[in-house]
Amino acid sequence: MTAKNIKFDRTTLQALANQAITIVFHNADPGILHNVAIYSDSSAKQSLFVGSTFNGPKTETYHVPALSPGTFYFRCDVHHQMNGTFVVVAGSPSPGG
Repeated sequence: MTAKNIKFDRTTLQALANQAITIVFHNADPGILHNVAIYSDSSAKQSLFVGSTFNGPKTETYHVPALSPGTFYFRCDVHHQMNGTFVVVAGSPSPGG
């Protein structure tokens, strides 16, 4: 996924349940801090994963531990308007997920 112009290039992510997840995150905003963090819901009180925050342009690979099936919330912890839904499914994810 990519961050550019203080926006994510997608607002929905999907992954398989009970399997470690890899997120290749490209921050294309020069000199601007971004990250990807996954929370149980939009209150962002319970974190499930918090990726390191870094300046762009740069790409980092996040290794997210296995999650149970469910619908979660992801965001940039620096720019909360950058957010979306993270769907963890028991079967195969849809193409492009």
